[in-house]
Amino acid sequence: MGEGELADASKLGHAPFHSWARLPLPWTLVTDDGADERQVSLFRRSGVEVHMVPNRS
Repeated sequence: MGEGELADASKLGHAPFHSWARLPLPWTLVTDDGADERQVSLFRRSGVEVHMVPNRS
């Protein structure tokens, strides 16, 4: 089973969050549906499984 990260959509693609430690594939990113699709596609193209969940705020 792979590792995972949970990140609010507002954190994706913004400093200082660009310096996360690399996790060995496979791993899963869970974020809210407010995530920028460009940022999500970068993760997906690198082999990360992305799950987007509804933002309830």
